[in-house]
Amino acid sequence: MIKDGEDCKSMEWYEVLKGSIAEEILLLKDEQGQYYLDRADKAHINYLSNRVLIYLYPWREQLVLTLISFLARNLDVSTVGTYIKGMNNLLLNVIYSNKLPDLKSFIPDKHLIQYAESQYSNHSTRTKSEYLTLYFIAADSGRIFLNSKFDDTTRQNFIKYIFPSPSFKLKELKIYSAGKEESERTRKSDTNAIAPLFTELRAESHIRFNQIVRLKQAYEEAVLKVTNEGVSLPIEFSYEESNRTGERWYFKLWDKTSFELAHKQERETSSFRPSKEGEVPPFLEFVKAEKIDSTDPSESEGLWFLEPAKLGLLKEVPKMKSAEQKERMTSFLKKWGYMDEKDSNSFPKTFAGRHSGILNQHSYISDKQSVAQGVLIDIEPIYVAMHFAILSLEAITTSGARINELLQINYTKNCMVKVNNPGPPPTIRYLLRMTPKGRTEPESFYVTTEVMKLISLIIKMLKTHYNGQIPKVEYGLSSRAHLFKDKKPYIFQYNGRAIGSGTINAVLRFLCHNIVFETEKGKLVTLTPHLLRHAFATQAVQTEGLPIDIVAILLHQKDYTVTKYYSRPTSTHIEKELEKWHMALAADIDIAEIILRTPIELEDQLKEYKEKVGTINNTLGGICTLDKICPQKMVCLGCNAKVPQPENKKELQQEWEFYNEREIYYKKQGITFEANKCKIAKRNIRKELKEIESIEKYREDESFAPDFDFK
Repeated sequence: MIKDGEDCKSMEWYEVLKGSIAEEILLLKDEQGQYYLDRADKAHINYLSNRVLIYLYPWREQLVLTLISFLARNLDVSTVGTYIKGMNNLLLNVIYSNKLPDLKSFIPDKHLIQYAESQYSNHSTRTKSEYLTLYFIAADSGRIFLNSKFDDTTRQNFIKYIFPSPSFKLKELKIYSAGKEESERTRKSDTNAIAPLFTELRAESHIRFNQIVRLKQAYEEAVLKVTNEGVSLPIEFSYEESNRTGERWYFKLWDKTSFELAHKQERETSSFRPSKEGEVPPFLEFVKAEKIDSTDPSESEGLWFLEPAKLGLLKEVPKMKSAEQKERMTSFLKKWGYMDEKDSNSFPKTFAGRHSGILNQHSYISDKQSVAQGVLIDIEPIYVAMHFAILSLEAITTSGARINELLQINYTKNCMVKVNNPGPPPTIRYLLRMTPKGRTEPESFYVTTEVMKLISLIIKMLKTHYNGQIPKVEYGLSSRAHLFKDKKPYIFQYNGRAIGSGTINAVLRFLCHNIVFETEKGKLVTLTPHLLRHAFATQAVQTEGLPIDIVAILLHQKDYTVTKYYSRPTSTHIEKELEKWHMALAADIDIAEIILRTPIELEDQLKEYKEKVGTINNTLGGICTLDKICPQKMVCLGCNAKVPQPENKKELQQEWEFYNEREIYYKKQGITFEANKCKIAKRNIRKELKEIESIEKYREDESFAPDFDFK
C-alpha cells in the first residue's frame, strides 16, 4: 500500500503537508490505489496548515493519521472537521497545561482524568465530555484502521502515529454522564422554548410570506406605472395590509437617479460610491404604518424586518461606518439572542444569505439606509428568500426532515411521488424520495399537500427566473456531495448554483425574526432547522401521542433503541398514523389541509357532494360529504370527510364541556378506559375547534386583496 508517491507531489495537500508530516503517512493508499488524502476536503487541509502545522504541534502526525482513518470510513466533511478541531483543542489544553515536552510524555490514564476532574481546565462540563468522547473515537479509529489495513510489520511501524488508548472506559468517568445530561438538558430546554409556540410559529410564518407576496405585487404594479405610463419617480403608494394587522402601509418607489437627486445635499457630504454589483434595481422605501382604526391605542408595527434592514444587517458583510453604528448593530444582535453578551470580537452573519440573489440587499440600497428617512427595501432577494424559508419551515415541521435531506428535493419523477388512495374517503398522499443521513439509498418521506404546494410555487419562481427550464446543478452540501455526484434540477437553487445549509439557516432566522423563543431561565433561543426537527418530534409524541417507533421511522433515524419495547410497524400502520398526525397539524393551524380546502376545495368538496346526493348532511361541527356507507361507523369527530363550519363552533365547544365533565367523572370512579375515550374525543374536538379558528383566520389573510393607492 505504501509506494513511491511521485504521482502525488503535484497535489495541493502534498505541498501543504510535506516536510511537517512523515512521508510514509502522506503516501498511504486505499485498496484501489488512490491516496487517502485525495479524499480530504480543502477545509481540512487548510485547518491543519493554519492551526496545527504552523505551530509544529507535537501531535500533528497523529492528527493527520487520524484524519486518514476518518476518510477511510467515508465520514462526511463536517463530521471529520468537527472531530479534527475538537481533538486539536483538547490536546492544546492537556499538553500545554501540563507543560509536556512531547506526545511521548502524554499518559492518557493520568492526564485525561486530570482534565476530566477540572484540575486545570476551564472548559465546561459539556465541552469536556464532548472532547473526551472525541479522543476515544480518534484513538479507536486509528487502531481499527491499522488493524484492518496493514500486516504486522507495517502495523508496528505505524503504531507511533496513533493516539494511545486509555485503559479505562469513557463511561467510567462521571463527567461523561454529566456532560451528556447537560447536553440533553440544554437541547431539551431549547426545544421546550419552541414547542409551545409550534402552532403560532407556523401560522405567523405563513402570514409573513403572504405579506411579502402582496408587497411584491404592489412593487411590480408601481414599476409598471413607470414603464408603461411614464410616471416620474419617486412614486408614493399605500395599501391596507389585511384586517389582521389593522394597518395601512405607506411606501415610495425609487431608482438610483431619483434617490440621489432627492438626497443631493446628503450626496455631497456623504460617501456615495458607485456600486460594484452592477445596475441598481428600482427599490422601495417603507415610509410609515398607520392604524386604520384611529381609536386603536396600540402602536403600529409595519413589516417585521424593518429594524435589521435599517441597520444594514441584511447583507453578507454589514458595513460599519462608525463606532456608533457598530454599537447599534451589536446591541440589536444581543437583544435578540443572535450574539452572545460576552462576545465583542466576532460579528455573526445572522442574516447573510450566503448566496447571490437570496436575502442579501444590494450594497447601494443597504449603504444608503443612513440617508433615507424610512427603511429601504430591495424586494426581489427577500421575495426569493421567503419562498425557500417557508418551504424549509413547513417541510421540517411536518416531516422532521434534516437540511441535507431537504436540499435533495429535485424536479424529477424519481423524487416526487403521488400516491392515490381510493378510500373511502379517497385521499392523495405525496412522497419525496431522499437519502437520509447515514444511508446510501433513497427512502420515502411523507409530506403534506401544503409542502407540495410550496414546492410548486418555487418551481414556478425558478422557471420565471431562468426563463424556462430549471437547470441541473451540483448538490449544495459538500459534506454529502460524494453521494450525489450527478447534477440535478434541485429545487433549492438560484442563479445557477445549489443552496447550502448556511443560506437555509439565514432565511429561517429572517422569516422568524422577533418571534421570541425563551427558555424557562430567560435565555433567548435562536431558531435552527435542527431545533425545528426536535420540536416536530416533541409535538408528535408529547402532544399528538404518536408512538415513538413511528416517529423514529418518520425521522429516518438510523438507530433508535427506544423502540425495543415496541414491534416494528408495517407500512400501512405508518401511513395511518401519519395521516392522523397531518390531520392534527391541519387542525392546529390550517396549513396541511385547510388552506387548500378553504375556500376553493371546501366549496368543491361540497359542490361535488351536492351533485351526487342533492341534500346537505349536517353533522356535529360541520357537514359530512360522504355518499357511501360510513367507514367511521358514524364517529364524526376527527373524520376527514367532514367539512368543518365556523358557524358550528358553539356546538363543538358544548361537546367539549360534556366530554370534559365525563372524563373527570370516570377518573374519579377509576374507569380508565371510558376516561381515555373521553380524552380522545376532547382531543378531536380541540383539533376541529382549532381548525375552525384557522379557517376564519386564513380565509381573512389568504383571500385578502389590498387596493393599492398610488399618488
